[in-house]
Amino acid sequence: GVALIASVQTNAQQVEPIQFKLDNGMEFMLYPRSEEPNIIAAGWLAKVGSVNERPGITGIAHYLEHMLFKGTSTIGTNDLEADRASHDQQRELQSQLLNEVISTQYDRWRRGEISDPWDPNYDTDSLREIRKQLRETVDAHKEHVVSNEFDRVYTTKGAAGTNAFTSPDVTMYFINVPSNKFELWAWMESDRLYNPAFREFISENGVVIEERKQVLESTPTGRIDEQIDSVFWSSTPYSWPIIGWPSDIANYDYENLTSFFDTYYDPSNLVGIVVGDFDPEEVKPVIEQYFGRLETSNPNFTP
Repeated sequence: GVALIASVQTNAQQVEPIQFKLDNGMEFMLYPRSEEPNIIAAGWLAKVGSVNERPGITGIAHYLEHMLFKGTSTIGTNDLEADRASHDQQRELQSQLLNEVISTQYDRWRRGEISDPWDPNYDTDSLREIRKQLRETVDAHKEHVVSNEFDRVYTTKGAAGTNAFTSPDVTMYFINVPSNKFELWAWMESDRLYNPAFREFISENGVVIEERKQVLESTPTGRIDEQIDSVFWSSTPYSWPIIGWPSDIANYDYENLTSFFDTYYDPSNLVGIVVGDFDPEEVKPVIEQYFGRLETSNPNFTP
């Protein structure tokens, strides 16, 4: 039994993928294997996670993972012009809301008039009006959103298992696709990086808060584990939960998100991984065609 285990471990360590780097700095690892014919497991990862955050934007790496499933300029909307106009209006209203809270509510909180500057129960008349306009704009925006189209395009072409995860140190997106749909994957994933829409930025806030309740707050030891980690990893970026503190999740702004994306989703900080039934000489030009269009701002990027 021990000899067999040692043999398996030795064989596993001898896997040697084909490695290459695009001109923009994005790296790829290819591992062709034919044990399961006509299937490719494809994915890519960004070398970024919750440790790259700071107090005030904890959980934004995970939030960005959600946003990158919302589509692009070509996927996820039935009217791109109206979609963008609504998106801009939401950004403006959210900016007004944040400015009002910081300039007015914090002064009231410091004077002891209110116990929580972010609690809507303490809103001024102007804040209530901004929130009302924001809700109306978010609701109207739904007319121009095609929900889950990213996933539907994949599944109608025979792909399965699309998913992603965020950890303290890395974020990864992956899926299984038929071998003859590899070009579809290359276009979809490069477009996700080239033309991300970040639509439903505000409405997704409630989804993530609910996810936090389900995976952490509703578990028997979730809150205690969170507090222990916060103390144990004190003064390090491992001290906050991957999903973020509730006060931060509720108050991201669009500039936080786009800045984080531009910094850590630079192609020089990305790695593509392709495993399965394919000919490397056929997929490499496809990879270069689609992922090669991603622009890098810093080819020597190190997080």
